[in-house]
Amino acid sequence: MMNLNRALMHVYLIILCASGCSPAFIYVHQPNIAESYFSNKAQKAKRSAEKNPQNPNTLIAACSLMTMYHYGFTMEAADRIIEDNYALGKETFETAHLGFISAYDFGEAALRIKYPEFSEWINGVPSESLDFKTEDVPVLYWTGAALGGAISSSRGDPKWVIRLPIVGKLFESALKINPAWNRGSLYSAMISYTMSRSDLDIEANEIAADYLQKANIASGGFHGGAELSFAETVLVKTQNKEAFMEKVQAVLNNQSKEDVADIIVAERAQWLLSRTGDLFY
Repeated sequence: MMNLNRALMHVYLIILCASGCSPAFIYVHQPNIAESYFSNKAQKAKRSAEKNPQNPNTLIAACSLMTMYHYGFTMEAADRIIEDNYALGKETFETAHLGFISAYDFGEAALRIKYPEFSEWINGVPSESLDFKTEDVPVLYWTGAALGGAISSSRGDPKWVIRLPIVGKLFESALKINPAWNRGSLYSAMISYTMSRSDLDIEANEIAADYLQKANIASGGFHGGAELSFAETVLVKTQNKEAFMEKVQAVLNNQSKEDVADIIVAERAQWLLSRTGDLFY
């Protein structure tokens, strides 16, 4: 099952504060208000995209905002809820799943409008004329992220898992254009994608380690989302508890109290520490 949310929580999750308070303060002290605000923002973008289905900009905005919201809030809640209440957790995952599907549809629609041959290309038909531009990197990223979220929130449904190569195709296309985009976000996402591939074995760990190094370089030295993603995928898989603890602690030590994304990543790191006994045998 794909777990892209580990990487993506570090990206773009900025809650705006109309009163002038810092976003981090609002997130920490008024989390319900922050979630409600971001939910409303995502729903507004969705309605706008539904009213303007031929406008790539509104479609891309809906894709990105809905994907951010469901990774940052719905999926995070589902991960925790299902530990104590399976029925409610499953329902929350289903809510995220439907949201991700809508987000992916918006992103795919935007790419089809810009590139009529996109539908054939994404389904494996070679297209020499399809030439993505620098400005397409965000929509390629968010469309891939939305599909990754739909796969992850499907909880192993084969009809969704089989679409995993499409996620890689979108991310890899963006990497070819601007690999260091958004301070290493693509490299970070590729860690989870790599570890979700069934066609890779031991070399997956090495490939993921290379992406982690590149993410850290692109981010200026330390990419918390990528570090946590590596810990939660590679180090849990290899049962390297010592290295896992070191990386999770490093994420906590490098947390910025002024950055919402860092706070969310740190919250997950703290939660993972509380589950160490379940993750390692």
